[in-house]
Amino acid sequence: MKSAISLPQQLEHYKDYISRIQEIATSNNNSNASAIISNGIYIVSAGSSDFIQNYYINPLLYRDQSPDEFSDLLILSYSSFIQVIFSPFFVCLFK
Repeated sequence: MKSAISLPQQLEHYKDYISRIQEIATSNNNSNASAIISNGIYIVSAGSSDFIQNYYINPLLYRDQSPDEFSDLLILSYSSFIQVIFSPFFVCLFK
């Protein structure tokens, strides 16, 4: 089984990607970086494997948390991630 990239690390990858788009647009005398970013399609995916591959494989999790508690934690994590990437402050960083 391969390890997954954590949400905070995915956020860092996103920031790096946006910076690269801005650099490429600037180096090509193209001011459309913000249009490219704002018109992009963003896909956030979460599924049952996020739960199963973390909860049942890690004995520390299922000893300390019920399935409901862990699923609440995942939902909170996803919710926070989405709020960050679509927050006005975060979006302004890349315009």
